Amino acid sequence: MYYTDADFAQAMDALGIVGIDRLVIHELLANRAIRGMESYGLWNDSTAMRAESLEFRMGLDPDKLFDICRGLSKREIIGFNVHNATVSSVWLGRVFAETVQEFASEREQKDQERTSLRAPVHKGVKGALRLDAHLLFESTCELCGLQGEQGRDGNGNKLIAARIVKDGGPYAENVTLVCRSCVHEFRGIDLPLECRTVAQMRIAREKGNAAPRRVATKPPPKRKQITIEAIGLGKVTVVDADNGTVT
Repeated sequence: MYYTDADFAQAMDALGIVGIDRLVIHELLANRAIRGMESYGLWNDSTAMRAESLEFRMGLDPDKLFDICRGLSKREIIGFNVHNATVSSVWLGRVFAETVQEFASEREQKDQERTSLRAPVHKGVKGALRLDAHLLFESTCELCGLQGEQGRDGNGNKLIAARIVKDGGPYAENVTLVCRSCVHEFRGIDLPLECRTVAQMRIAREKGNAAPRRVATKPPPKRKQITIEAIGLGKVTVVDADNGTVT
């Protein structure tokens, strides 16, 4: 667990620490003066702050510092030692440390909840998995059957090891090989589930069997029909979304 300035500020607000008392706490925090409270995880090298240093930094006389320490120590917000009727050392106390820990725990829990609600981030297909996709599919697009060589299709464009289910991860059971044209057509949507996967091709190779037959195909061209009526005349326009033609 880690602690932020906001955790300390919330703890002081909750404990009603204001004015000169709050300034004292800030000085103790700045000097890690929390002797004996390592178990709360605030700092492992915690210590006490010498009263002379605190008096000098805050411009306090010994009697004023004694009054402040006595008031805060009654609530176990700080602890202090006395030598010859004056404060000799000061540190943050149990109640303050426990309050800080409560706010820090609450913050971390909220952070974890926000993180769990985020959509998983899937990186692209890389390394041995991508190499296997190119080798096992023999530089052939799984959808249109366009054949190429050395990782490129017949048009000279790179073949792509792509995820079949877009929300799925880049693992062998969810990866196939497609050309750039087919990737473009399926942008943002899943590839056909009939696509052979790297996992299937690996199994066939290990068993010495022929690769499964390709059955996945490209979808038919998306055709949209629009009818426009004007002065009793009708006109029909057909748009081929795949080829970008209008008839």
